[in-house]
Amino acid sequence: MFYLYTSNRTERLADRLAAVIAEHDPPSLFQPELFLVQNRGMERLLCHALADSFGVWCHGRFLLPVQFFDELCRRWDCPAEHQSFDRDLLVWRLERLLRDLDDESLIPLRVYLDDDGVPLKRYQLAVRLAAVFDQYQIMRPDLLAAWERGESVFGGSVEAWQRRLWTVLRRDDPAAQHRGETMLNLAQTVRDGELNGAGPTRVFVFGMHTLPPLFLGVLEALAGRIDVHFFLLSPCRQYWGDIESRRSRVLHGGGEFIGTEGDGGFGGATYHPLLAGFGRQGAHFQELLLDMVEGYQDHDDDFVDPAAGGGVLHRLQSDLLDGREAPLSGDCPKVAEDGSLQVVSCHSRWREIVVLKDFLLSRLYGDPDLQLHDIVVMAPDIDDYAHLIPAVYGDLAHDVSDGRIRRENRVIDGFLQFLQLFGGHYGWSELLGVLERPEVYPRFFLTAGDLDLLRFWVVDCGIRWGLSAEQRRDDGLYPFTPAAWRTGLERLLMGVTVAGEEPVDGILPYSDIEGSQAELLGGLCRFVDLVERGRHVFQSELPLASWAQRLRGWCDELFVDTDQPDLLELLQLIDALEQRYAPHHDQPVVGTVVRQWLEAMADGRSSAGFISGRLTFCSMLPMRSVPFKIICLIGLNDGDFPRTDQRISFDLMTNDYRKGDRVRREDDRYQFLEAILAAREVLYLSYVGQSVRTNKPVPPSVVLAELLDVLQHSYGVADLVRAHPLHAYDRSYFTDECDLFSYDDEQYRLAATLEESGDRAGSPWLTEPLPVELPQRLELAELARFFRAPQRYLARSVLGIRFDALQTLPDEHEPFELTGLDRYQADHVVVDALLRKQPPEIVLRILQDRQAWPLGTPGELAFTRRLDEIRPFADEIAAAGGAVAQPSVPVELTIGARVLAGELTNRCGDGLLFYRYANLRGRDILGAWLYHLVAAQVLAEPVTTRILCRNARLTIGAWRGGPDDLAGLLELYVSGCRVPSSLLLEPALAYARQVVSNRGRGRKDPLEKARETFRQDMRQGFEPAYRFFFRDTPSEDVLGDDFVACCENLMVPLWDAILADSEEHVR
Repeated sequence: MFYLYTSNRTERLADRLAAVIAEHDPPSLFQPELFLVQNRGMERLLCHALADSFGVWCHGRFLLPVQFFDELCRRWDCPAEHQSFDRDLLVWRLERLLRDLDDESLIPLRVYLDDDGVPLKRYQLAVRLAAVFDQYQIMRPDLLAAWERGESVFGGSVEAWQRRLWTVLRRDDPAAQHRGETMLNLAQTVRDGELNGAGPTRVFVFGMHTLPPLFLGVLEALAGRIDVHFFLLSPCRQYWGDIESRRSRVLHGGGEFIGTEGDGGFGGATYHPLLAGFGRQGAHFQELLLDMVEGYQDHDDDFVDPAAGGGVLHRLQSDLLDGREAPLSGDCPKVAEDGSLQVVSCHSRWREIVVLKDFLLSRLYGDPDLQLHDIVVMAPDIDDYAHLIPAVYGDLAHDVSDGRIRRENRVIDGFLQFLQLFGGHYGWSELLGVLERPEVYPRFFLTAGDLDLLRFWVVDCGIRWGLSAEQRRDDGLYPFTPAAWRTGLERLLMGVTVAGEEPVDGILPYSDIEGSQAELLGGLCRFVDLVERGRHVFQSELPLASWAQRLRGWCDELFVDTDQPDLLELLQLIDALEQRYAPHHDQPVVGTVVRQWLEAMADGRSSAGFISGRLTFCSMLPMRSVPFKIICLIGLNDGDFPRTDQRISFDLMTNDYRKGDRVRREDDRYQFLEAILAAREVLYLSYVGQSVRTNKPVPPSVVLAELLDVLQHSYGVADLVRAHPLHAYDRSYFTDECDLFSYDDEQYRLAATLEESGDRAGSPWLTEPLPVELPQRLELAELARFFRAPQRYLARSVLGIRFDALQTLPDEHEPFELTGLDRYQADHVVVDALLRKQPPEIVLRILQDRQAWPLGTPGELAFTRRLDEIRPFADEIAAAGGAVAQPSVPVELTIGARVLAGELTNRCGDGLLFYRYANLRGRDILGAWLYHLVAAQVLAEPVTTRILCRNARLTIGAWRGGPDDLAGLLELYVSGCRVPSSLLLEPALAYARQVVSNRGRGRKDPLEKARETFRQDMRQGFEPAYRFFFRDTPSEDVLGDDFVACCENLMVPLWDAILADSEEHVR
């Protein structure tokens, strides 16, 4: 007998299940009860419910649909040899058949595959065909039967070539049955045959809102022999199989749906729009269930009216139960007072889960009985949030279910990342991205601390992309060697072997490496060698069994612990390639096909963690009607949900819809309806509803929009969406101005800081000096570093803030042109090389091996031009004695209570020489002035200091400066280590130059000129420390009286003296 139990509450169905089990004991204590469920989450719910009912529960077998019907085949001694037609095996069988397309009916396939990339294209077509044939087996067995009889159902070339392929598949393994055939035979065997041994006397089907008609046919046959108890969750107590959606009624010109007595409708009540809009799949299944199952006993007294809850959510559930739309009335509770249905709009996924956490904490704090296992958070695809969840919910016990195997298994993910290298351009960050994985680098005897040094070596020695010239040639590119891994490794290895920077056997040694680091370099070389050997293998065509051996070999070379579960799971997948698929496919395949197959296997989902007693995050999957006190649906974005049903163009079911067919969008719509029914206290809905760039509104998912429309027009609930600010530290979270709130102390402190900084906008960054105790002995090199950039020195050397710590990493290609800092650095390499009289070709080789100059003929021509431009400047330096370095002089000077120590450098001829192939800046003058003053105290004879720049030839006379001037610089240094110095070098130089200009024809205010220079530096970011210290301070306050004093007391007199001593001024 077939028993049908319906309810709008899963708990009530579970109670009814317990009552049925208690009413009739099984014939044997050792006979397990047999259950058909859709997922393991429902199994856990039923086990808990039955344990609560009986005190203890065990010995129940919960089977998924495929397992259930295979079990029935075994029990009824019905052959189930359908393995050859399993979807995963069909892929490889079809891939083999698609290699022989001589039949006339297969011409469309031959034309499609007659193109570049045939192996991968053929495999991808086999995947799609396997998906279609898999559906035909279950949903269209009559179509397959007609083909096997030589009949055509639809006609046309598309059906012709599919029929031909199916015929060849059947002929290829005539003893096997496809799954639909097995189901038909099982139904007939159940009706006519005898049970093989002790079997179940009853079965329970729970939590299914859709089943293929073939499966229902088997259940119908089974109900003729044993009891079949079907527990169906239904949102409506009435029959609603023939309800129409608003869209359907409009398209067909119908008016309001009015049921009539005996017509199975709602007896004159108006239909509920959500039931019609979201419940199409459930309605069709109910109709299909009642049509196919003749003779059943219906128990419909298990419906519960949720209206007693009193909230908007419960009012909505109650109206769905009666199947009618409630008339607009004034007794619906206000949402602000209710809170049972909440809709939240955020700017990003990150903000969604942050806002959600504050909501969950408020519910947990407000309800002592609420536990984490009473809450579920679902998203259309939880992988979109999986990387964010641990960062936000690390302090709450939680599990993430339904994630892809690749995300949960780091070894599989790392192995796939390794395979992705082949066929790519082998960029430096791609290879290091694999080597730096925690699962990989121990295999090459590396530690986590070694990785930063390896990355520095790789970038600094000029490795950008490509393994070698040979690899580039094989990939159809010009076979040049610079920027390749092999070239870079040769440089590194030569640097370990020999010293110096001259080429040895055509290899330029990398000097920044020591012999003691050879083992570290060896690990990198072994990894690159593995990649290079793997490339050759990946380009070949091998049978599946041989590929399995190669993949296992790479696993041995990549991973250390062969007993770890993640690696064992990967090896099981590889074993399947050899043991399950290779016997059905003996043709060689390319590596890209094997990689795509493994990626498809790793994209499978794991349901582990669903209903684990902790806060559950999971995907919105069909038949997840498990009730929770609080259900949170996030990611309800337009285009993301309902998901698009991307039907294959040659799927013959597309234009032959039958009740019972699965449509992805309808699945999602019904899933949304089930979520509404399953929420017991609160339904929380969230979406990205505001642009993170423009703050403009973004529409939600169509299902959420429909729900909001119904709530407004039928329940009078408007303005339900609560829009949250872009940032978690927005002041609205921590004031009484609105009902937004946050429990994040860190964000509160940040908001308070911003509020305070807003109140004192324009005030200095530091209001009082830093308590810095400087040593009595000061280093000359530290003073020189200070006077190159006083504000940057304070940030870096005193506060420990480095503005260059987040420098942009180099691109994965050779340079095509040089700009900015890269050109500046290259120019100085050229200047130094010319002073050392290095041959130009060696200089060019050095620059190109460092990826500091364009390659090829364009690079050679550009270098020749640049060399001609720089050579006169280098000749001037050489004429001034800069080509011959003189020994430095020790410095030990007592200045007041401090000692200045170090070495006097930049000596040449009879004085000091400072040069820089760039335009003159304030740092050039102050740095030279410092060393000039020290030299005057240390050397026996007065010296002249020269400054050479691209646009300036300046001199500081031997008689300039004295001990008081050096003491003044020391005082500026001590002060600048405690507060941002008032000496801003470039504005100060602009001030001094304008003062001198005003003595002639200039009429501009020097202070205004300095402020223009400061504002330009702030806009262009030439000095990051300016923005750090003075971003909230007007230029008038930054360059105030203290700045003017520095200029008048230091820069202006110094500039006057330099101009007086120099034969040639600034050009």
